[in-house]
Amino acid sequence: MTDAFISYCRRDKEFVQKLYQAFCDAKREVWVDWENIPLNSDWRDEIYRGIEAGDNFVFVLSPESVKSQVCREEVDHAVANNKRLVPIVHKEVSYDEVHPELAKLNWIFFYDDPETFDTAFPKLLSTLDTDLDHVKAHTRLQKRALEWDNKNRNPSYALRGDDLKQAEQWLGIAETKDPKPTPLQTQYVLASGQEQSKRQKATLTGVAAGLVVTLILAVVAVKERAEAVQQRNLAREQNVRALVALSEARKFTDDDLEALQFAVQAASNLDGGQNFPDHLQEQTFETLRDAVYNVQEKNRFNGHQDQINRISYAPNGEFIVSASDDSTVRIWNIDGSVKYVLEHDDNVRRVEVFPESDRIISTSQDGTAKIWDVENGELLHTLNHDASVRAARVHPNEDYIITGDIDGRVWVWDSQGTLQASFMAHQADVNDIVFSPDGNMVFTSSHDTLVKQWSLAELLGTRAETEDETSDDDSEEEAVMTEIVETPEMVPEMVPEMVNVRENPLAQDQPLAPIQVFSGHTDKVWDIDVSLDGNYIASASSDNTVIIWQLDGQPYQTLRAHSNWVRSVSFAPDGKTLVTGSDDDTVRLWNLQGILLRTFSGHDASVRSVQFSPDGNTIASGSDDATVRLRSIEGAVVEILQGHRAGVKGVRFSPNNLIGSVADTTLNIWQGDGAQLLQTVEYSTGMRSSHFTTDGRFIVTASYDGTLQLWDLPALLNGEGREPLRLFEGHEATVKNFAVSDNGELMASAGAERRLILWRLSDGEILQQFDEVHESEATDVGFLPDDQGLVSVGGGGQVKVWSLEGELLQEFQAHNGWINSLSLSADGQYLATASGDKTIRVWKWQDGQFETTPVAILEGHTDWVWDVAFNPNSPMLASAGKDNTVRLWDLEGSLLKTLSGHQNWVRALDFSTDGDQLISASADRTLILWDIDSLEEMRESIEEVEVGALMSLGCNWLDDYLTTNPTIEESDRSMCPGG
Repeated sequence: MTDAFISYCRRDKEFVQKLYQAFCDAKREVWVDWENIPLNSDWRDEIYRGIEAGDNFVFVLSPESVKSQVCREEVDHAVANNKRLVPIVHKEVSYDEVHPELAKLNWIFFYDDPETFDTAFPKLLSTLDTDLDHVKAHTRLQKRALEWDNKNRNPSYALRGDDLKQAEQWLGIAETKDPKPTPLQTQYVLASGQEQSKRQKATLTGVAAGLVVTLILAVVAVKERAEAVQQRNLAREQNVRALVALSEARKFTDDDLEALQFAVQAASNLDGGQNFPDHLQEQTFETLRDAVYNVQEKNRFNGHQDQINRISYAPNGEFIVSASDDSTVRIWNIDGSVKYVLEHDDNVRRVEVFPESDRIISTSQDGTAKIWDVENGELLHTLNHDASVRAARVHPNEDYIITGDIDGRVWVWDSQGTLQASFMAHQADVNDIVFSPDGNMVFTSSHDTLVKQWSLAELLGTRAETEDETSDDDSEEEAVMTEIVETPEMVPEMVPEMVNVRENPLAQDQPLAPIQVFSGHTDKVWDIDVSLDGNYIASASSDNTVIIWQLDGQPYQTLRAHSNWVRSVSFAPDGKTLVTGSDDDTVRLWNLQGILLRTFSGHDASVRSVQFSPDGNTIASGSDDATVRLRSIEGAVVEILQGHRAGVKGVRFSPNNLIGSVADTTLNIWQGDGAQLLQTVEYSTGMRSSHFTTDGRFIVTASYDGTLQLWDLPALLNGEGREPLRLFEGHEATVKNFAVSDNGELMASAGAERRLILWRLSDGEILQQFDEVHESEATDVGFLPDDQGLVSVGGGGQVKVWSLEGELLQEFQAHNGWINSLSLSADGQYLATASGDKTIRVWKWQDGQFETTPVAILEGHTDWVWDVAFNPNSPMLASAGKDNTVRLWDLEGSLLKTLSGHQNWVRALDFSTDGDQLISASADRTLILWDIDSLEEMRESIEEVEVGALMSLGCNWLDDYLTTNPTIEESDRSMCPGG
């Protein structure tokens, strides 16, 4: 192990050599890649091993290093291993270009002159020496955890004895220190503890049960009882800490089901008569509350031994079926218990449930399609093919079954498995087949990039035509064959159940033209689905897109968000949304207009199949990680507002519940429920923010040309007033933001030229002008309670308080980086600031000024925070991030909910005057209206319950998972009361 790893750009090598020598003179061991990489070794692996072995990660900031992809990857690896990051400045850099994890930290400044270096280097050593024992323990444990993980978590690499005891003690206090434990460290310590318990049990079982041994153990127990009790209590305390840490780790890896499991397990361990520290109890209950509030995964089915290729809900909602490369089909009860395991001789590619939910059909690479009885698991019919069968569907009336194979051939069978017709549909593998809702049309998809539409009547007609062509003179045979098509109940008497399609005369390739060809994908089309109204068909492709088609063959929408092949697509029962699964390991929910509503992570490998439950409230997904996962999609999205042609920069609610939004040169006025776009106004220059006056009579917009515009709202809504009623001119650069006073008489604006202007709204007169108010741009401004002054923020990270006459009353450093926006609570008691350092900070107004220590620091965004707003009727605030999310927080800094739905940066947001709704504006050109009232009711119901009731909520959610999932330890199944 080394004291530090130095990450730098080669252009800074001379400085790094000087730094390296200073470390050597100070008897410190550092890792620098010119020193430590052996010849002919794998360069990147050695770099990563050097990072893992270093107690600290020192990054040399320069214009070159912040742009270097290699340096950025080194930072990412250090972050993944929770290394303590120590950024030092060699040359001045642009803050915007610095890696976000480095940007939020305090920097140590080194420059070329010797005096600066000699002053800065002791500061660097002092930083590295801070909490040295903790940092070194972190490095040691991470190295051992990585070795354990790289050896496939072999138990022989687990911690034992004193090593385990020390690791458990370290883990118990490490959450309060920096760097924090990694999820892998937590998993390693817990697994080691479990392994030791197993060894101890095995040892005790193998010990002779003689009296001498019993007496010896009794004597030892008496002598060490006090110490044993103390150690047991300490171990239980460390176990609770570890479980809480594991729950938090699962939350940040999007595994909300296991996050809830570990939170419930931690809380259950508190109920044992032991007095745990108050702060640990509070942390545990907060973790449990957060897990209960945010869980979406309802259950997880484990049992398959290989990738899952297809899952399907029974139409009656009572069971789910899955097909796997382990050559089996599983019928799962809805609680996750296995009803039947059905076997093929090779990989199973597809499984579908009959409309009456009494039978299923499965297809396999063994060249068969098999029909099974759901009630008893018996094989009813086998449909033999000479090639691997990929696709199968059952007619809505159960009259016919259609299969498709890798030769491009499609087969039509009756419900008893008797062949009715066949034809060549594609020039490559047939991947999926679906019927139209009325059963008259058939759609097929293929490796050949095409989707085709066929008439079922024409497909069936190929049989009669074939026989007519082969026996023109035999009218009796023609009549028989025609009659068979019309009365399929006669077919079983003429054709054996086990059909060899190559030998059957009906297997002749027939020339048949599709009704429609859907051409637009550039790679294989894996999956297709038809909306229940029959108006749209959706196709999922290896070109990373889903196309929603109109029946005339024209694309209606193209869904672009997946970063890898899209394997599956399914329409919701109401036809308003659809879900997709991809090789990027995600499940995504969309509306019919092509807007991404939500992204579900959590699978550890490709998602090959997705489907809605019959009631539309749950999404099931099957993955290469061999699991089926069920997720609740009951959410807070009320409406998605589309109408802007560019990214939306600003949005506000009016007092009378209208919505005003600006994007580029467009101002849109919407109904408050989002149901209707009431008016659109084009202006001559781009706009970036908007506000309504307090009486709702006017709306004001701010522009990039340095002006503000006052619009007459009633005139706008009447189709008049297409030009602003008044212009406010006084800024010399972009107006970044502005605010209207509570009494409706004043307006204050913040400009990129570092200027604040106080205006009189009635006539546009400038009352005060404040110049050079911030180190860089003035980015936002607001009125203090009772309009007694102004508060402003800027690019330098400072908050400044002003009198209306322009006197500076207070200033303090609020963030280390750029502040993008501010918000004042309705009662004026709190100020929230949103920053490029990825945090929101809350400041309390006390005795005529803001306290300079934040009452809360809100951390959770993974990129810049653009905007923040207080709920006017609830102790809640919302933030908008460059990470495409909206996040809800309480005033203590706890994350209440993350709202995902936007496909790009969220630039602005605002609460309705009653606080029940939230509107967010995004660079994806949409606005989303969120139902905060329902979320608030759920939050309050969770916060108000006693711990026991909170445990009941968590346990009720976990009940099926804990009862049926085979990966759960038997001892953990009883973690819930009564379990």
